[in-house]
Amino acid sequence: MKRSILFRNTLILAISLIFGSVGFSLEARYPTKVIDRPSVLPENIFSMGLDAGLENLQTLNFSVNTKLGLGKNLEAQLSWNGLAIDTKAKEDKLHIKRIVNLGLKYNFLGVPHVSQSITLNVPLHIYSGEILREFSVGTPIVFYNQHMAGGLLGDLFTLTMRKHIAARFDFKWWYGAQIYGNLWADLSGSFGHVTLNSDKNLADVEAKAFWQELPLSLGVIYAFNNYFDLGANAGFSNVLKAKDTFNFGLTFTARAGRLFG
Repeated sequence: MKRSILFRNTLILAISLIFGSVGFSLEARYPTKVIDRPSVLPENIFSMGLDAGLENLQTLNFSVNTKLGLGKNLEAQLSWNGLAIDTKAKEDKLHIKRIVNLGLKYNFLGVPHVSQSITLNVPLHIYSGEILREFSVGTPIVFYNQHMAGGLLGDLFTLTMRKHIAARFDFKWWYGAQIYGNLWADLSGSFGHVTLNSDKNLADVEAKAFWQELPLSLGVIYAFNNYFDLGANAGFSNVLKAKDTFNFGLTFTARAGRLFG
């Protein structure tokens, strides 16, 4: 009983210190409405997201992602792919994913109604003989006004180095709007992709346009305040095979400011 009370009091104290004492900083530097938020987290603002999703109506996924504003227009990202539960498997339903993703995002262009960044993401395969297998680079550009926004070229290029060399170009897009109060909605998809494979000295090029393979997803975010968001998304990894590629997810995000002075 005493341990339970001590744990509860410690948890309350931690939440108060993180989300209470720094409120003035967060409210001033990170707006509630999604349309008004900067492309990268301002310096010393920290964000943590908990994700749960259902993939192909079969696999439950749970993951954690964090972000930290490092300096002017620079953001660090760290995420863990988490757990996967195969609801239809007879054995070994639980799979612990041993992949940690490291990322950076730098916003190098910010003029009225246009913003562009460069991103780098490096998945690390923990407890594996080949820890570094691939990385991806994006040059997301965003066009916006006070009500809506749209973007292109996120996660543009992925290079795979092991077990064989491959390169992939994705031409993704998204469009979103502040539809009512603190409620944001967006639609995302892809114009197509080009993949270059090299296995056993054999080169192979695969190109698919959106009429051949069309990922499509609808997402919503409700911002309770500057600290907390609740998001949901639903869509298909390929609309042309909708029956087998449906995905659904929920995300809870919490933020704090000035963790390091």
